[in-house]
Amino acid sequence: MNTHLRILSFLLLSSVIGAQTPPEKKADNPPAAKEGANQSITELGTACREIEEAKKSRKHDEMKDYFPLSVFDPKLKVNRVSFVRKHAGNGKGEFLDVQLELTNTTTTTNNYSIYVLALNETDSVEDDKRGLVPYPKWRNFDPLKVDFVIHFSNLMPVNMDHKEIMGEKDYNTKKACVEERQLRGEKVKMYEPSLWQYVLFLSKNSQKALPFTIYGEQGPPPDKVIVHNLKPGTEEEEKKQMNYTSEKHNYTMYNSRYQTTIFSHHYTQYRPDFYTYNKVVVMIFDPTRQANQLVYRSFFDLGKLKMTY
Repeated sequence: MNTHLRILSFLLLSSVIGAQTPPEKKADNPPAAKEGANQSITELGTACREIEEAKKSRKHDEMKDYFPLSVFDPKLKVNRVSFVRKHAGNGKGEFLDVQLELTNTTTTTNNYSIYVLALNETDSVEDDKRGLVPYPKWRNFDPLKVDFVIHFSNLMPVNMDHKEIMGEKDYNTKKACVEERQLRGEKVKMYEPSLWQYVLFLSKNSQKALPFTIYGEQGPPPDKVIVHNLKPGTEEEEKKQMNYTSEKHNYTMYNSRYQTTIFSHHYTQYRPDFYTYNKVVVMIFDPTRQANQLVYRSFFDLGKLKMTY
């Protein structure tokens, strides 16, 4: 009996509440601004999803005509590559100097070109998120630790547009994904092209590399013994022992018989998001070759290089 009374009371109470609740009134003409807002919320994250889908279905058509290995050149010998980290002459940053000692193994004069890329590369682990939610200890593999990003780079002889390196479509999609994450309140920024994108682009565009000559039995003319692009400072800068144009100085070459020493200078300015360089890529090309002009390529991991002077 009590059970039947409880059920009857519940049904009566539900009918009363339903009668008191007015039905929702649908607007005949909803405002266009509200439609646009709903559409933007719906589309939030589409660029990021497009990037993930592209990674899975990518056919890597850009790898066509790409030569992953350099060709051995018996005329050229790279004796030593060394690195020096020093303060800049303008007092606002520092330089990474990459020194290459090259030898001509023939008696003739040979022409080459060179790229030297200095960069700061780390994994994509975000410390802010990991500090709040640590990564599970029972998982042995962390995919973010093998997904590397470049924070800052400097290319000798001249820096190139990131959109040109990545391609306009990939660049715009990545930029849209970063903006979507920033709208959600995430602390993210637009990273540079990945290292494989840099190497792929530079390998296919050797015409923009710095040309140089290794002399043989007939040595260099007097005006080619020292070649550089350092502009002299003004009288006021000389009095202060400062050179504010030194940040644009990115190469120096010393030529002699059978020997050429190349210094590439990579500047980085002191700032809130300051990065020093921890990796270097050297690529040398022989412009006389038809197919694969790459005759030397090497990657160097500098680690935490100490300041020399």
